[in-house]
Amino acid sequence: FSCVCDEGFSGDNCDILLCHDFFCLGSLSICENTLQGPICHCEESRAGSNCELQSGEQRPWSRCSNATFCEASFQDGKCDEICNTPECLFDGNDCLNNDHSSEEVTATTFPSSHTP
Repeated sequence: FSCVCDEGFSGDNCDILLCHDFFCLGSLSICENTLQGPICHCEESRAGSNCELQSGEQRPWSRCSNATFCEASFQDGKCDEICNTPECLFDGNDCLNNDHSSEEVTATTFPSSHTP
């Protein structure tokens, strides 16, 4: 089998997420692609796995209008459009094209024609 990966994914099974514009928050934060997926190197005033925390901030969803819901559904693998905003941390990147499963390529066998 072989996979043709959607944009933003790589690997033999298209299961490695790649860096994209909104993965690491903060204009000076840097995203590094690794075999385990993206790693953020946060700018000095930010922290967290996606640089989602601003200096001194304990709860990054404080700026999100749907904070309770978005915090509970963060990085749950399901895209929640109401959480797909910078203030709600882009739903933990759940709204990226997550239909990146590998498709097995198989040969199709056609029956031979028979004449009566």
